[in-house]
Amino acid sequence: MLVGEFLVLTLVGIPLGFLMGYGFCTAIAVVFETDLYRIPLVVSRGTYAYATGVMLVAFVATATTMVRRVGRLDLVAALKMRE
Repeated sequence: MLVGEFLVLTLVGIPLGFLMGYGFCTAIAVVFETDLYRIPLVVSRGTYAYATGVMLVAFVATATTMVRRVGRLDLVAALKMRE
């Protein structure tokens, strides 16, 4: 259940991150534009593919670690512990 929720958050967060990142880059390009020079905003499909790949690798590494650690928990001892 934890991994499923984490997967949903990751899949929802990737497109939102793309939109926010593009907006942030646009804002930076506009702010640094002067009469002497202009910084063009160029974002290719490869950039989005690379970002998605990095996020999926991070998801797999985190989910694997999470499943391994939750599997090693002693649930009886955790439930008996006082707060």
